Amino acid sequence: MTKVAIIGNSHVAALKAAWDATPLPGLDMTFFAAPQRNFRQFALQPNRVYGLPAPQRGRHAEIVQKLNGALQIDLSGVDQVVLSAFGWNPGAIAQLIATCDIDGLRLTGAPTLLSRDLFDAICAALARALRPGPEWRHWPGAAPIFLAQAATCETCLGSSNADFASWQRLAAAPDGALAAFDIFFDHLRADLAGVGITLLRQPPQSLRPSGLTEARFLATGGGVVPGQEHLRGDHAHMNAAYGTLCLTALHDLIRRGPSPAPIPQSDTEV
Repeated sequence: MTKVAIIGNSHVAALKAAWDATPLPGLDMTFFAAPQRNFRQFALQPNRVYGLPAPQRGRHAEIVQKLNGALQIDLSGVDQVVLSAFGWNPGAIAQLIATCDIDGLRLTGAPTLLSRDLFDAICAALARALRPGPEWRHWPGAAPIFLAQAATCETCLGSSNADFASWQRLAAAPDGALAAFDIFFDHLRADLAGVGITLLRQPPQSLRPSGLTEARFLATGGGVVPGQEHLRGDHAHMNAAYGTLCLTALHDLIRRGPSPAPIPQSDTEV
């Protein structure tokens, strides 16, 4: 039995709902999560105890205790740690791909044309910025798994909120979008591998050609409210069906072990 701890913010809810419905064989799964405002206070102590340190308990303690039954989790006896939605904002790379064409990959008439070399360099810089803190790098035992947050749901296409403009551009001109996202994630996988962390991407069967997540995976209560299209709404949190896809992919990854990280190659010499 492999002991797994999934830690993170509110996006862990989809995974927890999936596990509660159908636990996977061979795994002993523990979840430790909180809304982002509380999750930001979590810290890993030298003894590998993770959660709310004593100075931060105050107003954060009640919700963390209610959700987890504890203020901290001991990771020292865990076989596999999963970092869910750690620091990853899908909108950042979506904006880059939506507003810039990429030579030889994506030509949509965008105002900016990037060479493949420049796109690679930008992706590499974005990937470096996503490294979890030093305390998670070169972890003793199995490498922590970085589970990427789901891309924004296609339900955002009905919103007039400017926050979703990049995703709407991608939906209107999706050619080459998934290939561009693949290049970014190749850089992220290679960068994380360099510090002893394994990347687990969003399951591909949940994605549209634009890179948006399919509407059937959005959590109940999300989407656009008629008459309130100007509001941002929730197009980010996914349901148990999405969680099942992620847990299945996680189960497969744990059983087979991580594959070597690809080294992204551009079409021309630097």
